[in-house]
Amino acid sequence: MTVGISGGIGSGKSFVSRIFTEAFGIPVYVADERARFLSEHDPALRAELTEIFGPEAYGPDGSYNRRFVAGQVFQHPERLARLNAAVHPRVHQDAAAWALAHAAAHPYVLYEAALLEAADGRRIQKLIVVEAPEGLRINRIKARDPHRSETEIRGIMARQLPAADRRRHADFLIVNDETTPLLPQVLAVHDQLKNA
Repeated sequence: MTVGISGGIGSGKSFVSRIFTEAFGIPVYVADERARFLSEHDPALRAELTEIFGPEAYGPDGSYNRRFVAGQVFQHPERLARLNAAVHPRVHQDAAAWALAHAAAHPYVLYEAALLEAADGRRIQKLIVVEAPEGLRINRIKARDPHRSETEIRGIMARQLPAADRRRHADFLIVNDETTPLLPQVLAVHDQLKNA
């Protein structure tokens, strides 16, 4: 079983994912990290991204120029659609192969991504949503990404699925507000998933 874990920027989904790994040995596929890896190491994807964004999509050392591409997609929304059409299918293929490789040794695996909306039965069978108060999320992002302004952070948050919609699609909800203990919540979810 592949279980999605999602949440808005700054919600702490990566931190919660690490708890599943460190406490219970559950492997986590981090979609954003793999998308970056594939953007740099998959020749067909590199060619497609270069066609969309030009040679500036990659730095002189061959590394993916994420900052340049991010600026392009926010200035040209049609390029965002093309970027997603190029990257997402490749990430989904990579994730499916990864999940198969880990399936036999674990009761379930986690697929971490910011934009999961609901269990779709194919890629993920259940969905965990991690949420935190907006002010706390903004403070976390400022600490993690000091180059981002609050206006930029709020702009990213505004483009993401609203918390109420995310919550409606969740099979499990984990509150990461730095007050509610996390470990008991993760343990309760793990117990249900390992016996599903």
